[in-house]
Amino acid sequence: MSEPLFSVITICWNNLAGVKATEASLSAQSCTDYEWIVADGASTDGTVDYLNALENPRLSFASEKDRGLYDAMNKGFERATGRYVIFMNAGDVFAHAQVLVLAAQAIAGAPEVDVFYGDAYEEAGTEKLLKTAFPHDRIWYSMFTHHQSMIYKRSAIGDLRYNLDLKIAADWGLTAEIYTRGGRFHRLNTVVCTFERGGLSQSGRPDVIAKMYRERLWIYTHIFKMNPLKARAILAAKHGVEAVRYRLPA
Repeated sequence: MSEPLFSVITICWNNLAGVKATEASLSAQSCTDYEWIVADGASTDGTVDYLNALENPRLSFASEKDRGLYDAMNKGFERATGRYVIFMNAGDVFAHAQVLVLAAQAIAGAPEVDVFYGDAYEEAGTEKLLKTAFPHDRIWYSMFTHHQSMIYKRSAIGDLRYNLDLKIAADWGLTAEIYTRGGRFHRLNTVVCTFERGGLSQSGRPDVIAKMYRERLWIYTHIFKMNPLKARAILAAKHGVEAVRYRLPA
């Protein structure tokens, strides 16, 4: 197919049910100007057979071992040909059928924008919580919305890739690099994705919290060039807020 408007990149590993959910969500989109790129980590649960059976001309997939989440995302990006990319991983779904239509309209009206972003739903058990994006110029504090609610101009990513030394916060790191390079951001007036809570960054495990702290400190000091004392003060406040949110997600 000719260069599509969107490359939807899905990474997966032994998550056939999640791949099916993402595929169904993508197939339900009113906009069809996209390609679907799946980077599978050598699954053994039937995922490859399922993808082969789809015979979807918009689908391109490879199944091979990788070095983890962000390595797979880098591999998916390398194969992308769309003008804009969105990372919708196995089990993630679009919030409604008009997401790509609304994004396409926004792109047509603001072609100079490098990153479009919107709100997200978080599923926490039987609850569906709205996570409202905060202004992108607060990226110095944290990622301002879910990664799955962000649509990147492929040329804005350019030579950047997810830093494999960052096991939890590489998505924030990459977005921060685009921002500090002068990238232009624009908020979409819609909910983009539905995200299931319970990933590594939301586990509440002490070892994970400690690793998040180290990675965030690195991003503050190396990408934002922040004074280490200021960075540690912000992190102390941030981790306190997150401790409350972990216990009271609503």
